[in-house]
Amino acid sequence: MHSHHSDKPWRELHHYFLAFHDEMFETLAAGIETRLVHGTLTPLLNELTKELVERPFRKA
Repeated sequence: MHSHHSDKPWRELHHYFLAFHDEMFETLAAGIETRLVHGTLTPLLNELTKELVERPFRKA
């Protein structure tokens, strides 16, 4: 480790791991948000991607 290293930012995050039949998803995040949506995958992914890009960073 270098002299300016700090574990503090990492200790504030949660470790999420989702296991599916053929895939796994693992991430570090401050939190999660869920909601029920209806529609087909491509338009939903486009909408969610746009929301993520436009959303300002907010600390939980």
